[in-house]
Amino acid sequence: MESCMKHRYLFVVDFDDTISAKDTGTFMFNLFKSKETRDDIWGRYNVHQDWPRLMQEGFDALHKEGYTPEEIINAQREIPILRGMNKFLQTIGNRSDCDIVISSDATVPFITSLLQKHRLDKHVMMVLSNSVERDPTNPARLVYHPHDKTHLCEKCPENMCKRAVLRKLLAAQREKGVIYRSVFVVGDGENDHCQTVLLGSDDYIMPRVGFPLHDLCKDPKHERKNSPTPKVLPWGDGEQTLSLALDAITVTNGTI
Repeated sequence: MESCMKHRYLFVVDFDDTISAKDTGTFMFNLFKSKETRDDIWGRYNVHQDWPRLMQEGFDALHKEGYTPEEIINAQREIPILRGMNKFLQTIGNRSDCDIVISSDATVPFITSLLQKHRLDKHVMMVLSNSVERDPTNPARLVYHPHDKTHLCEKCPENMCKRAVLRKLLAAQREKGVIYRSVFVVGDGENDHCQTVLLGSDDYIMPRVGFPLHDLCKDPKHERKNSPTPKVLPWGDGEQTLSLALDAITVTNGTI
């Protein structure tokens, strides 16, 4: 069984600016009828550390403007999918030896709404992100719940450390008997980098060219001196991501 399972591949994929062509949280603020209200909320928070409070105040302000939860969530469907990412998710997701997990600092309903519109949700094994639900005392109001505020990482936002998320995911899969031959981290942002310390020489970092994760991968300060180093495969669109991933799987299979 272990001999079979070790040939599986895990793709941990970010969402905003990786699958979606725009940031879903930022896009939500385009709904405001009052530019003054939007700018006031946006200007009072540190986006990196205060994201949960920023989102909650955004939800509350949109509620006061008369937006329903359905309108706020379904508005995300207007965001285009990054070129070629449809084919990437479909092709990798249809392989019997691959699992796709979305690990994102966006929100679960924003992600699933856009995936469902493009019929891509069936290709994703799970979505790990911040949750949003209706207020039990006021169903017309949305309440934001951070994914995990218990992590101790000082580099990541308080609501989510992707290293902690990936560590828990791998442990849970291992308990089910699922052992991955290689892990692919596909993303664009600075918060995608923290999890890469868990990767070894059989694994891959796939940063979007021109975005912070790519810059961090090139920064000599982040070079590993005495530990196995994952391979870095920069990409510009989904078609290139798919091509690089399939080539890497072929090479890895050839080394078994």
